Amino acid sequence: MTHISRTNNLKLSNRFSCKLVAISIIALLSTYEHASSRDDEIDLLQPNAIASLPVALEDASLVSETGSIVRRSSIFSEAATSLTLDESQIVRILCLDGGGACGIAMARFVQKLTEQTGKSVPEMFHLIAGTSAGGMLAAAYTLPAEAGDPKKSPPKYSSDFIFHMMMEKTKTIFQKSWSLWGLLGPRYKSEPVEKFTTQYFGDATFDKTTTDVLITTFDITAGKPKIIKSWDDRETFYTRNVLESTSAAPTYFAPRHIFPVAATATPHLGYVLSDGGTCANNPTACALASARKLYPTATQYEIVSLGTGNATRPLHYTKMRNAGLLGWGRHLIDIFMSGQSAHTDYLMETLFRPEEYSRWNPVLAAENAALDNSSDNNLRDLVQAEDELIASRRGEFERLAARLSKPKADLVPIYSTARRA
Repeated sequence: MTHISRTNNLKLSNRFSCKLVAISIIALLSTYEHASSRDDEIDLLQPNAIASLPVALEDASLVSETGSIVRRSSIFSEAATSLTLDESQIVRILCLDGGGACGIAMARFVQKLTEQTGKSVPEMFHLIAGTSAGGMLAAAYTLPAEAGDPKKSPPKYSSDFIFHMMMEKTKTIFQKSWSLWGLLGPRYKSEPVEKFTTQYFGDATFDKTTTDVLITTFDITAGKPKIIKSWDDRETFYTRNVLESTSAAPTYFAPRHIFPVAATATPHLGYVLSDGGTCANNPTACALASARKLYPTATQYEIVSLGTGNATRPLHYTKMRNAGLLGWGRHLIDIFMSGQSAHTDYLMETLFRPEEYSRWNPVLAAENAALDNSSDNNLRDLVQAEDELIASRRGEFERLAARLSKPKADLVPIYSTARRA
């Protein structure tokens, strides 16, 4: 009897723990979105948004009654026990990490994906999210070529053009400033970034994109993330200013002070923004939270998450046990960015099945992973690492491309903001 009682207690404990973890994850997703939400937007945690959660939570258990590990299914899919995806209801999301020069790896993946599918990025995805270098790519893939309704326009730049453009221009962005290795100021000048964004984005505004886009930044004055969304046109920004903000990595570039395009009766103080990588280097959770608002009745997602490389750079106890600000300082940006990316990846793998979430993040040598290593040799190594990743998962890549080559579902987003007169 004692053995049976202990077994039952273990079952209850496991189930309760899984429910608690799942509820915590939902709350975290809401927190990501709340950083930039307004009172008139749809609440992520409305009752109807989680009506099926109790059943799904039961399916999410990782331990069977016999104590063996079992495969859990997505808590966001009503078809939790089925591996069949209803293509007419799938929201497709592309997420692009931050990573400085290492962003060329993501550009390579997208170049190969569009080559395989014969589709442009906006044709394949309903929503694109980007941070830093990923934000640059997201904006480039969705810049309209024609005036008028941007959703009816083809993109101005092809993925092939963008890949070669990034290979050429990344080397010009990192121009050192006199800062005593970043101790007395930003390591690099802001002017080359401004020249780059002006050359390729001109006076384009961020409310004109060929599909919905969100880009992460961090408001250093308010002390919280500011998620800039193409569909939230109550505050319209020049695309170049958004990109200069999301890529302003602390110690690398100065923060940006930007203002909405439209003048208002009350003077606007603007926003002082830095790199979104400090809060959401992997923007997948932000994208998912927004997708659940844009498509509140959707039951299935296909998320493609691209990373800028995973490199093992251990910090040894003997060196770090007595480290202070100087000892830790040069590692903190890497720790924040890589840690946040890995944390978000863990959440998504827990929430979704492989058919719904795929992460593509190449393994890099430590010397290839620096944000500012824009040498020709390093860029070639990054491209090679991405090619090797695709080759190692060729079957999965081809299945992904086969799904994305089909027309995306004709879903109508519900925009909860209204354009000002």
